[in-house]
Amino acid sequence: MELSLLSKMHIEDSRIITFVGAGGKTSLMYSLGKEMSLHHKTLLTTTTHIMEPRDLPGVRLVTNENQEQLVTAFQNSRLVALGIPLSGADRRITSGDPGFLSNFSDISTGQNAAPVPKWASPSLSFLEQMHAIPERILCEGDGSRRLPVKVPRAGEPVFYPGTDTVIGVIGLSCLGCPAESCLFGRTPDLDFPALHAALQKSGGQMTPEALAVIALSQNGLKKNVTTQQYRVVFNQADCLSGKEWRDMQKTVQKIRDNGTYCHIVSLKKGIIY
Repeated sequence: MELSLLSKMHIEDSRIITFVGAGGKTSLMYSLGKEMSLHHKTLLTTTTHIMEPRDLPGVRLVTNENQEQLVTAFQNSRLVALGIPLSGADRRITSGDPGFLSNFSDISTGQNAAPVPKWASPSLSFLEQMHAIPERILCEGDGSRRLPVKVPRAGEPVFYPGTDTVIGVIGLSCLGCPAESCLFGRTPDLDFPALHAALQKSGGQMTPEALAVIALSQNGLKKNVTTQQYRVVFNQADCLSGKEWRDMQKTVQKIRDNGTYCHIVSLKKGIIY
């Protein structure tokens, strides 16, 4: 699958990218990492937790804070993943599991698939020490408990030190669903007036308007974004009906008119708008 997202999103020169949000941000990170690694030594990592990318083609795994191992890994591949395995955190991926592995066309899963370990972040001090080894760094900066859309909790997101670009990701499978069932981070005391207003207007359902509010607000996915470049990706375009597609096109245009690069994407179908 060839996605020319790097050029479309104008991030060819971004060196350290942190991904925030939900609905496919790990898959997006891996897709962009594969594309970047064609020309640059590219590191995949996390400042929170992530599933081990053991089936990502060509990737070399480094599972401890060891700069020598990292250097050696890059001598054998331009794509390296770094994380600290969590004991007892294995999770079995099956054909019915909507996890990130199923978003890759060249990865097969089944009922007898091997457990996939979960990784924790290396220490921030180590991430700072080794940041000059790769030429590009892609980092997952928050969690979403596998829901398609989220608002940040206290302490989230955690940007990789020196992040120059932040990509906010939302999964479009949430459209039309009750916020209480698909919006991670929503609590009774959530201080997000614009989102509350959008949800009140829709009877509590997720709408393009609500997604735009989450994407562009400092209470949403733009939290802690200051001087960094910011991009928005609406993933899971293959879930959309014709009307939903047209509504999302209008929403994306409004976000672009606001001065933010924004795209509708399906990593499964190779769609980029």
